[in-house]
Amino acid sequence: MIKKGCLFVLLALCVSVGFAQKSDSVAQKKNKSIYLELLGASTTIGVSYDSRVKSGSNWGYRVGVAYYQSLESLFSDGALNKGVFFPVGVNYLIGKKKHKFELGLGVSPGFYKWEEVYMWDTPSGDMEIRSFSQKRFAYYFFSDIGYRYQSAGGFLFRVGLNPSFSFKGQHAIDRSPDIFPYFGFGYSF
Repeated sequence: MIKKGCLFVLLALCVSVGFAQKSDSVAQKKNKSIYLELLGASTTIGVSYDSRVKSGSNWGYRVGVAYYQSLESLFSDGALNKGVFFPVGVNYLIGKKKHKFELGLGVSPGFYKWEEVYMWDTPSGDMEIRSFSQKRFAYYFFSDIGYRYQSAGGFLFRVGLNPSFSFKGQHAIDRSPDIFPYFGFGYSF
């Protein structure tokens, strides 16, 4: 079920990118942007490319790369986590000119590593230390609900809330809390 959902989102993005690649001059004037994102779908920090499906369309997509590091575990208690993952999503902008209300939905697959350290006293009074680390593929779904200021050729600013969710499964991440703020700064062209 989850694999089918991920494949559906990726297929929808491929189809939308295919339509956006038309050679007419109107399609060449798409509103594109690149931005740095803090928190939200990027969890810690990330860079994303965002574009409208076609010129004047409210529908768009984002593709990015993000880095995550935390002393709190996504998978278990008391572990160091870090990883690289790739937020991909579709979005819809409501509003006129530079001020927009942003709604989005996506998936963030990635590769994570976590390390756990266990310490305990032995019967002889010595301290024994063992560590455990594991790498794995994981993902979660996210949505964006927020405000976007985007000029036609210049500054971009995004701020809002990023509810995340997952379905139970071997590779699913349960992000707690389930709602994160997000901030984005970038350039439109």
